[in-house]
Amino acid sequence: MTEDEHTPPPYRLHDMERATIVAGRPGGEVANCTNGFGNQDANANFIILACNSHSDMLEALRRAEEWLSGWMSAEPYIETIRAAIAKGEGRP
Repeated sequence: MTEDEHTPPPYRLHDMERATIVAGRPGGEVANCTNGFGNQDANANFIILACNSHSDMLEALRRAEEWLSGWMSAEPYIETIRAAIAKGEGRP
């Protein structure tokens, strides 16, 4: 794994009190969402949902773009799809 690669999903909640997110092998802590505001469970669950579905959603957007490209009726949506793809790939 290079320095730029993230820990591969699936991610899961490990320690409810500390809202610790883990992946892979036992002890593979990815993040600790304790923040002092009392919403660490919601934050941890949101991060887990977003990370675990990221690749599938990005692939669905790529397929939608490919399928809809060239349809005049889809033009208003293509730029939105392309912007979402770019954001998902970490591009501006």
